[in-house]
Amino acid sequence: MSDRADASRPATGQAQLGTFDEAKGAFAPDRLRLVADAAPVGLFVAAGTSTVFVNNGLVELTGRTRSELLTLGWIGALHADDRPRIRAELARAANDGVELDVECRLDHPAGAPRWIRVRAHAFPHEEGLLAGAVIDVTDAKTSEVGLRERQGELRTLLEHSFDAITIIDADGAVRTTTASSGRISGYGPHWWIGNPNADEIHPDDRDEVNEAFRECARTPGSTRRVQLRLRRADGHWVTIEAVAANHLDDPAVRGIVVAARDVTAQRDAEEALRASERRLRDQAHILEMIANSEPLEDILAEICRMIETAADADLRCTIWLVDEETQLLHAGAAPSFPASFVTALDGLPVRDGAAACGTAAARAQTVVIRDALDDPLTASYVAVARDHDVRGYWSAPVFAATDGRVIGTFATYLREPRGPTPAEESAVESVLQLAAMAI
Repeated sequence: MSDRADASRPATGQAQLGTFDEAKGAFAPDRLRLVADAAPVGLFVAAGTSTVFVNNGLVELTGRTRSELLTLGWIGALHADDRPRIRAELARAANDGVELDVECRLDHPAGAPRWIRVRAHAFPHEEGLLAGAVIDVTDAKTSEVGLRERQGELRTLLEHSFDAITIIDADGAVRTTTASSGRISGYGPHWWIGNPNADEIHPDDRDEVNEAFRECARTPGSTRRVQLRLRRADGHWVTIEAVAANHLDDPAVRGIVVAARDVTAQRDAEEALRASERRLRDQAHILEMIANSEPLEDILAEICRMIETAADADLRCTIWLVDEETQLLHAGAAPSFPASFVTALDGLPVRDGAAACGTAAARAQTVVIRDALDDPLTASYVAVARDHDVRGYWSAPVFAATDGRVIGTFATYLREPRGPTPAEESAVESVLQLAAMAI
């Protein structure tokens, strides 16, 4: 178009626009304005820093008159903080001949600022001349801001939730997870990414977990619930309840969403309640046996079995009776040991240093042997312990209710070298009075 320009062309923007139209040979300025005013968006033409044309759409959008926009420039309608940036962007587009596509705020006389999108192009062969379109994007911007705010709220809720939310690929690899997974497992959330983590699941639970995952993955929209034990970073086991939902067909997810929470405390409380109820039933049964004058050996054996069946570990129990005349211990009950074990220990003296039971009776206090194969108190009984798979054990004295004298001992044996847990000690303590009543 510049090759058609001549020295007789007026210097004003309006004249330039007319010359441009004449060069195209299609529209006079009035016709161009008529077409532009019918457009559903704001349109402008700028020459350098001057605005030379605006349509009705831009007048309506900005709330300014056509005269104001042409006199002050349409950029004057923008938010003061955005004007320098938009001027610079327009100058760059005009000088470099590149397309401009920006968003900015518009100061509308009728109320709060509105968001607009400006797209402008440089006229070919017309240095400094730009034509642009302006649309109102306030609603979209408001929706976008609202969406970001809601996403932020959701992210905050998820990050502070007790539940760990994890998205797993169809092959079992973790794609993303929330901070709660780190709190539950002791590993940082990023540690899980890309890792199937099967090694942290208890070996006894892996088959059930894998089958539940495969079933869920096979059926879009399905859910599966499973309870499993997970090894924390510190080596402790926690019980996890997990619900997996198949969203592999959902374009926004493309994965299996797993919500998991630590239910260890809940499980322990439920188990403690069940154990307490079971213990009360067992105690009532033993009291009934005592009231019916059933044989002492049967009553004491039932007390031993009560502890053995309620324990998580593989425990075996015995009760030894003190012969007050000879100060020797004789078998009262040993339901889980063979006769060879009872024969080897029957007649154990009540004195300090005579294994755990003789020492407990002499000291009138509980004696713990962490390893029967390596303890001075059991040096004379190592062969018996080895032959009967005894490692750790402890013996508690049984006191007479009338005068507090030691009338027997209650011994608990383990197949591993360790002392009793608090729960195991508590369970034994709960039956010592029953044993005393029976004896």
